[in-house]
Amino acid sequence: MSSQRRICCLFARKKAGTRTANALEAARACYCRSVERLGQDLLWYIFSFNAEMCDLQQEDINDMPEFEDYPLTILRRTSQVCQSWQLALNSPSLWASVIDFAQLKRTESQWGKEILLRTGKSLLCIKGEVDQSDDEDFLEWCNSLLRHEWERLRRVDIRTYGDEDFTYGMWHDLLVRSTKHLESFVVDISLQSTGISTMATELFSGDAPSLRRLATHDTLFDDKAPLLAQLSTLWLSYREGPAEVDVPQILDILKSMPCLNALALLAFPETLQPAVQKIDPVNLPQLRELSLDGPLSPTLLLLDTIKPQPGCKLYFWSMNTSIAPQQRDSFIRLVGQYSLSYFEKHPTATVYFDVDGNNFLCGTDLSCEPCYPKFYIHLLSGINVNNVIKRHIPFLLPTLQFGNSLSTMTTLDLSFGHVVYKTYGNELLNLLASFPALRTVKALAATFYETISPLRLLAGATHPVFSSLRNVVLCGTFSPLKPFRISELACFYCTFFDWRCEAGHPVALLDIRGCDDLCDDLMGLRELERFKGLKVMWSTSGKEQTYICGSGTPEVLDFCSTRKRRLR
Repeated sequence: MSSQRRICCLFARKKAGTRTANALEAARACYCRSVERLGQDLLWYIFSFNAEMCDLQQEDINDMPEFEDYPLTILRRTSQVCQSWQLALNSPSLWASVIDFAQLKRTESQWGKEILLRTGKSLLCIKGEVDQSDDEDFLEWCNSLLRHEWERLRRVDIRTYGDEDFTYGMWHDLLVRSTKHLESFVVDISLQSTGISTMATELFSGDAPSLRRLATHDTLFDDKAPLLAQLSTLWLSYREGPAEVDVPQILDILKSMPCLNALALLAFPETLQPAVQKIDPVNLPQLRELSLDGPLSPTLLLLDTIKPQPGCKLYFWSMNTSIAPQQRDSFIRLVGQYSLSYFEKHPTATVYFDVDGNNFLCGTDLSCEPCYPKFYIHLLSGINVNNVIKRHIPFLLPTLQFGNSLSTMTTLDLSFGHVVYKTYGNELLNLLASFPALRTVKALAATFYETISPLRLLAGATHPVFSSLRNVVLCGTFSPLKPFRISELACFYCTFFDWRCEAGHPVALLDIRGCDDLCDDLMGLRELERFKGLKVMWSTSGKEQTYICGSGTPEVLDFCSTRKRRLR
């Protein structure tokens, strides 16, 4: 019982005398009224949605404070709140959706058995990790669950840590058993290890009618594998890499998979060789997402041969620090085709450039609302970022083809990474100059001037640049090479704002709320007072504030100095 509810009950008991029961009920009703309005159906839906969060990998949950508790823990606690909630959350399907080995290994063994009882006859979704060093009772319980409840499994996402004998003992017998209800099988094991020799033709004895998602390592398929035609998601990683795998074999497999929606071929071994003979195109009419990672030559061949549906997202990784002229031409052509196809089908409002990543990405942010897609561009780089960028950026940027979607792009985010954009400014600016509707630019506070000011070179009577640009958003990640204070940057900002005024397109908003965590000796921005009508937004101690320049109280813009005085 919470302290608030306990106080209400004690107060009611003291005042009511013989009417204690009625008073207690009134106090309880007052406290719980808003919760009880949810209704049983809505309450069940909320926790059913929470149970689906179990699909997130635990390292993803650790990065999100709002999900610091496991769905299993949340369901266990909330089912004990009151009798009404206990009845609503007594659904076997809820408990069957939150079985997490990572959580159960930290609790008493009886709790795992209790959860299985609560699942009734519902289909099970299990995830987590199993380590050879785990408690023997826990390992025995995991093995017992997998073997005795195999026919009830609907989704499996398990990582196994241990030697070959341990992995063999846990999975070998299961991988050849048929399964009627299994929809997703994601395991961090190699089906080609010396202990587990199960080939794709033997996987689940070819009898898994519900299977739609498969993710394994170092697996060799052939085009006669009975399960291929029904898969919608295939994720293969060749981290150790069977030596005999080659591009023609992979493409022959894909020809048998017309229903694929998502395909990931990652960590190709160096032994993967492109085909010598000409290969016919592989049509995958339902493919919406393609991820490739490996040596550039075979990866480009796969990219050229696979023909997805229009608008397919492309995730492309390659750590090659040198690119031959022929490879460069192929890359330009292929990425141009993918980007143009993507933008023709998915008009986007926001474009993100990241020059500090190790991959090229052409696709949307999967977490955002469908009606507000975000387009990310991660440019190739390597360990030596500056040298690689100078070598690759000049041909990467013109590679992108945006089609008619240029007219819809209103936001450009240049705040990722720490590389000064002027190292390849001409190529970037020539691309950005074709964004007629660009209204908002977001950049690093310390590199804003060097990033944006070269735009002035492109301005002219016949080539107006960013006539719609009105908003500048700065974030507080400083360049590690040149730590500025905002006061030192103010003159740079004023130069940029002066240019915008001279061009007849003054900046209307300067948003520096993301700079609140910079350093304690920040000075004010009084110089901005002369830009009448400019709206400045900032945050001090978590409190957002706004000032319209020209209002006559420029001392307000000394917000950082004011904060220092308050702290003293």
